[in-house]
Amino acid sequence: MKGRELTRRGFLRASAMTAVGILAAGCAQPTPQIIEKEVQVEKIVKETVVVEKEVAVEKVVKETVVVQKEVAIEKVVTATPMPSKYREAPMLAELVKAGKLPPVDERLPQEPMVLQPLEEIGTYGGSWRLGMLGTADTAMFTRTIGYEGLMRFAPEMENVIPNVAKAVDVSADGRTFTFSLRKGMKWSDGAPFTADDILFWYEDIALSKELTPNFPKPYTSAGKPCKVAKVDETTVSFSFDEPHGLFLMYLATSDQAEATLRPKHYLEQFHPAHVAADELDKKVKAAGFQNWWELFGDRNDLWSNEERPRLHPWALRVPLGTAPTVIADRNPYYWKVDTAGNQLPYLDTVLLRVHVDRQTILMDAVSGEIDMQQRHVGVYSDYPLLSQNAQAGNYRFFWLTPDKMCSSTLKFNMTHPDPVKREIYSTKDFRIALSYAINRQEIIETVYRGSSEPRQVAPWPSSGIVHERLATQYLEYDPAKANVMLDGVFPKKDAEGYRLGPDGKRIFITVEIVDSYTDIIDSAEMIKKYWADVGIEIAVKPEDRSLWTQRRDGNEWEAQSTQFSASGFFPLTQSNLWWPQNWEFPGVEWTRWYLTGGKSGELPPESIQKQIEMYNEMLVTTDPAKQKALFMQILDIAADEFFCIGVTTMPQDFGIAKNDLRNVAMESFSAWPYPDPAPTNPCTFFWKK
Repeated sequence: MKGRELTRRGFLRASAMTAVGILAAGCAQPTPQIIEKEVQVEKIVKETVVVEKEVAVEKVVKETVVVQKEVAIEKVVTATPMPSKYREAPMLAELVKAGKLPPVDERLPQEPMVLQPLEEIGTYGGSWRLGMLGTADTAMFTRTIGYEGLMRFAPEMENVIPNVAKAVDVSADGRTFTFSLRKGMKWSDGAPFTADDILFWYEDIALSKELTPNFPKPYTSAGKPCKVAKVDETTVSFSFDEPHGLFLMYLATSDQAEATLRPKHYLEQFHPAHVAADELDKKVKAAGFQNWWELFGDRNDLWSNEERPRLHPWALRVPLGTAPTVIADRNPYYWKVDTAGNQLPYLDTVLLRVHVDRQTILMDAVSGEIDMQQRHVGVYSDYPLLSQNAQAGNYRFFWLTPDKMCSSTLKFNMTHPDPVKREIYSTKDFRIALSYAINRQEIIETVYRGSSEPRQVAPWPSSGIVHERLATQYLEYDPAKANVMLDGVFPKKDAEGYRLGPDGKRIFITVEIVDSYTDIIDSAEMIKKYWADVGIEIAVKPEDRSLWTQRRDGNEWEAQSTQFSASGFFPLTQSNLWWPQNWEFPGVEWTRWYLTGGKSGELPPESIQKQIEMYNEMLVTTDPAKQKALFMQILDIAADEFFCIGVTTMPQDFGIAKNDLRNVAMESFSAWPYPDPAPTNPCTFFWKK
């Protein structure tokens, strides 16, 4: 693929040590120094008394008892105070000294997770400045300060490792997953984190119809929810009726940290299973809500409620929606240390400035006001400007291989509420014809300066899943063939040469695009001309991400072009453009049917039902070869149906990092399942003085 994919042979110089790592000798507990000294101690052997007693002859006799005192030499053994096993940030040490925090050894679990910094052991202090795009851009938090699930991806992305869990044991039949937690681990407010917190998530949130109408799919097997049980205070098991071959992989992805996000001691005060009805009703009314689940949702919000405890390296001080900048301070109870025994994170504070548009984020980057960031900064068309200002802004570039399989993906809503539009968009030859009508090479030269290739939506070969037909079909620019195919499905035209739909009206399509993706907008404007040449009129409509998402999930859109796509690196868990796994699929009502277990939405066509059956079968096998064979059959159907139109491959992603900010990976991956840069351990970033 002309260097499209970086090799993974240890490009990172170190990876996160597993939860069972042993603390390095440099931070081993010192041997106490024993001191002996001699002191004189008086011991009373016999007490001296004078006794007067009466005798039979009525004569008083005074009896003297001998007084004896013994002076002995005794050795008293003492020890010097034992030094702390770990070290901490000066700001925390001051709080300990003032009696406002327990000592660091008491704040850390018995077996903290040990991380090997990428370059070197860091020093404490300083802030990390970033820019986020509006209040809907909460993915920025997950990518930077909010990635702490039971499992996580290792930095090199080769495998998943225990994280919040110290270890995991998988039964031979692949049905039971037993997680060992860390003894003494605490939430950011100092309360213990135990198996009870995970049970609270399962029993009071996941199984609650008010809070979770549809049980989360990744925690099901053969359509049945898992069972979660507390073994003891630090051990919890997840059991399935059938094997779950992808469960640990799911737990490592960005979306599946649910079980470790819900502090029982805080959230139970807003839940009817733990609070008397009249008391809860008073809380609901006082907060201005109508129902308890609205109050619970508000208090449960990770990024708008600074009171909510968390397990993240930084905890909110100024939450989202209250000020122009979200501020998160170091979590004094964070449960990871470096190999020298320093409690992480190194940086004191994370500052996320909320911007109204991407251009102002770019201006902050150019002027040196962003310390390290890829999201919203690494837009290919902006590289020349950023490069010109790198020296003045005191930053360098880092590079990422993108997970996204296409620079843009065009999709049509095949379950649109309008039956005419639905008929048009569901016509496969219509979609194939429009793919032939795209001059991809011209887009590559104009928008991507020759650094891309024509490609449909298909997994990257590095994933181990290669489907050549899906990746390469219908890519050639052939407007004559496109016209012939369109003549076969919508032959009638109006006076201006535009094609008419089944209702006799001009086919007119609004293509919605997130306004921050300027390269997709530029590509779409070129596609607008190509499609007009074959008689299809479109309007390109950039819009805010939150509106784009709202319209997508609400089945209100006609067509969308996006970088959000199925995963090129993790196709088995992120396959949403090949079958209706989630809202990305261009058949919203089919997705709704799948996610609700048929309770709402629309029954998909037979071919898609077959895909769902094969995916469910794939989930209950632990044999990788069988998983791959089943998934290839799913992709065969996706290639036959041609649900989406891919345009070109993604150019290599990039980001910027200040020259003095160290332990930043210079080569990594850009993905949502692997929510970069979080798996590369931002808690080890530090300012080199």
